[in-house]
Amino acid sequence: MTRLFRIMLACAAAGITAGCYAPQAPAPQAPAAAPDASTAASPRPATAAASPGPACRRSQLTAGGLGISAAAGTGILTIRITNVSTRSCSLQGRPSVAFLDAAGRTLPVAEPALPQVPRTVVPLGAQPGTSTAGFVVTTADVQQPGESCQAVKTLRIALSSVSGSFIVGGLSNIDFRYSVCESEAAISPIAAGALLDEYAPAFPPCNAEWLRASAAVKTSPAAGTKIVVTVTNHTTAACTLDGYPDASLTSSGPAVLAYRAGRANALLPAPAISRPVTLIDGASASATLATAAPSQRCHTWSVLSVALPGGSGTLRINRPFDVCGAAPGAGAFVSV
Repeated sequence: MTRLFRIMLACAAAGITAGCYAPQAPAPQAPAAAPDASTAASPRPATAAASPGPACRRSQLTAGGLGISAAAGTGILTIRITNVSTRSCSLQGRPSVAFLDAAGRTLPVAEPALPQVPRTVVPLGAQPGTSTAGFVVTTADVQQPGESCQAVKTLRIALSSVSGSFIVGGLSNIDFRYSVCESEAAISPIAAGALLDEYAPAFPPCNAEWLRASAAVKTSPAAGTKIVVTVTNHTTAACTLDGYPDASLTSSGPAVLAYRAGRANALLPAPAISRPVTLIDGASASATLATAAPSQRCHTWSVLSVALPGGSGTLRINRPFDVCGAAPGAGAFVSV
């Protein structure tokens, strides 16, 4: 019987290559229990809607929102595909996944079907960022004696009904390693988001205490001001950002400049739409804040406050911010 390759979440600095898993976040909520050996292979099937809509286009979708679990020697990875458009559509079929190393080389991995997940047409609704499908990857989670492992840096995903591909990166760094230890991974057909959660829920929301924030500012009195806020996970816990920052600028007086989520202006004509972004240790995401002309009024602020999506805390950056323009708008967090 061909051995499956396994997912290995290893603390590279400690030299661990077997039996290692993703460290937990500081004082996390208890995660949903992983299914046991019998239920891991057979969660209840999803129910498709009566009118699934037309096939999704590449421009409507984004990939992200990872989950990892294990049960009875089986490693489980879930990957989510989210509709970020204002048009409903549908997905079906089994994805193809290329596992790439740090040099961008494709690792030799066979991809048999995961028959426990039924083939179905999965509808994605028209509320941007709220309707998610995806698929499941299962592998053996026991490293065999003498087995060599190769770290996976990036996944390249092709959907059977969608042209083009998606890149999910940042899967390996000095503290976190997602590795291929053999040559086979079972991949499911596209399934509804609720079914994915039965296998491996997405990583929990990022807490402000786990992130460091920085800001890059570009100001022009004639054009306005763009602030790119970058947050970096400095813990060994993986987490998810999904949504818009609730950002505002203040100074010593009562005045407040609040950035409206999803608001477009001349410097931010197409604000990024909410989608899940997974941050492993050392990974970063950014959100763009912008004000624009015609108002050329400028003001110096002293504190930028960035409340994370889902109410998981607020990051503050204390420094002068020279901001010009009006119509303050904010895009959602995106992977860096």
